Amino acid sequence: ASSQLTRIRDMAVRLTYFKGRGLGETVRWMLAATNTSFEAVHLSEHAEFVALRDGGKLAFGQLPLLEIDGLLLTQRIAMIQYLARRG
Repeated sequence: ASSQLTRIRDMAVRLTYFKGRGLGETVRWMLAATNTSFEAVHLSEHAEFVALRDGGKLAFGQLPLLEIDGLLLTQRIAMIQYLARRG
């Protein structure tokens, strides 16, 4: 179980949001504060958002989206709390 948890924590972390600051900014701050390396994916076309939403990745049809430890988180407060607990 321990080696599986290690593999999950080693997975890439990806934050998806529109180009700009907005609701994704506090999540980026928390990622930086916890020294979590991440890939920033900036959507520039509405069609990119629609593809994510229609593909089932956005639980509530909204961004930001944080992919971390095998989870797809779409509520920024939940993201911040998860990152704080994760450390």
